[in-house]
Amino acid sequence: MLSLALFVRLWGIDWQLPAALYFDELKYVAWAGNAKSDATAAVSDLRNPTFFHHLLQAEYAVAAVVRRGTTTQEIAVSELWLARLTSALLGGLACLLTAFAARRTVEAAGTTAPDAAWAGLAAGLILALAPLHVHLSHYAVNDATASLFLAATLYVGGRALAGGRWRELLLGGVLAGLAFSTKYSFAVGVLLPLAAAMLRAGWRSRLLGGTVVVAGMALGAVLGAPEILLSPTAVATGVAEQARLGAVRWNGQSDLPVWQLYAETLVQGLGWPALAVAVAGCVALGLRRPLLLAATLSVPLGCLAVMLRQELFFARFALPLLPSLAILAGIGTVGLVRFGVAHSGQRPLLVGGLALMTLAVQLGPAALTTVQHNQLAMTTDTRVLARRWLRQRLDGARVATEIYGQPLAWAGNEAPRGYRLQRVATFVDPVTVARLVCEGNRYFLVASLTSERELARRTLRAGESGYDLLARQGRTVATFDPFQAGMSAPAHPDNTGIPFWHLEAYARPGPKIVIYEVSNEGFACGPGGR
Repeated sequence: MLSLALFVRLWGIDWQLPAALYFDELKYVAWAGNAKSDATAAVSDLRNPTFFHHLLQAEYAVAAVVRRGTTTQEIAVSELWLARLTSALLGGLACLLTAFAARRTVEAAGTTAPDAAWAGLAAGLILALAPLHVHLSHYAVNDATASLFLAATLYVGGRALAGGRWRELLLGGVLAGLAFSTKYSFAVGVLLPLAAAMLRAGWRSRLLGGTVVVAGMALGAVLGAPEILLSPTAVATGVAEQARLGAVRWNGQSDLPVWQLYAETLVQGLGWPALAVAVAGCVALGLRRPLLLAATLSVPLGCLAVMLRQELFFARFALPLLPSLAILAGIGTVGLVRFGVAHSGQRPLLVGGLALMTLAVQLGPAALTTVQHNQLAMTTDTRVLARRWLRQRLDGARVATEIYGQPLAWAGNEAPRGYRLQRVATFVDPVTVARLVCEGNRYFLVASLTSERELARRTLRAGESGYDLLARQGRTVATFDPFQAGMSAPAHPDNTGIPFWHLEAYARPGPKIVIYEVSNEGFACGPGGR
């Protein structure tokens, strides 16, 4: 299971390098690269917790000792690759710990050791192939690392439910604190060791157990993100800013209710068969140990209770739900097999076939989606193709591009050669297009990730857009279409890197890019073309 989890996460891990295409990666990689020689450096942007920043900072400091004779660009690329490798490895270990957590939960329910082992294996495999977890493990961001600490919290919390020893409660709190210091929402795992504390005999024991868990969480949070202790006001301000942003929908986000967006993401990111078997797991566990079921459900339900109150949504927000759902699906797998055993006359071949069929039904769709995702990661992005076109055909021309029309500008990027590049947020305003033309820009790169969002926000009375102006005044000289022949898909905020939605429509990653050549004739430019 661990080998499979690592294989699908390392497959395509160097996607598009040396080009960087996913904005959020540089929030961690750029800071850690600059701070690797200063162990006392503190993160200034505290809207996100800082454990992943400091983890990369330590890795880069070690790498700098053994690295010799490389350029600034090569260092930057290797650091981004190392950060992605870290995310992939820790994401794979999260699957292993989820398997252990499922096994421990089934043992706590009082079933046989073989059943516990099979439940653990099923849970681990389900998370190993979960498309959402694989997707986020390909990025140098904090999600996969946070899922590792969440899975570890669930494992230790399961042990606390079975034995209730003080050290499990303390360790569960510490791990939940580390999850919090990696990504705030993953602290929800603390509900499981807290549930274990509340199930102890006697109110004093419960109070002391809860105190131990909370104290452990505080300790883990400070160890993982020392800024919590060193700059508490800045951290509080960052958390408040995140809460403010969470109340506003992102440009391009669907108008569907947030609960429906979570449901669609779980179907895409875990698979409806696994979700159905997770429901069966709830039934099986509830019939045997209802209090254990309540404790297990406390984590996903607690997460939803918080997140469903927000208006902002990205697919990654559903990631904290996956380990618990995988555990329940593992339990459901064993429950369905045992149900089949009871009606099969204990025939070994039928029992084994039922077990394999139940797993195959859950893993098949997820495996297909994961393979499609990783194949796209290995295929050249439209933004890289557009950059190659500019290099091969232009000679000193000025080019304007929307943000998503070209790879990011960063230390590891290849400098423009043969053209001069100007980046703007959007071409939706015709005044912006006219100004850029009069400033001497002759080529314009329109990216569907931006244009579709901006056009959707304009009213029918808004008049001609900048895109209309480009189509009317310009000449289309190149188009880079990411879709399969005869197919298309709407732009989605989650598809700024490797596509996550509508994978069957894509032949390669990236937005649809149209390059227009525009002359300043017909524009009211001043002397000198301005």
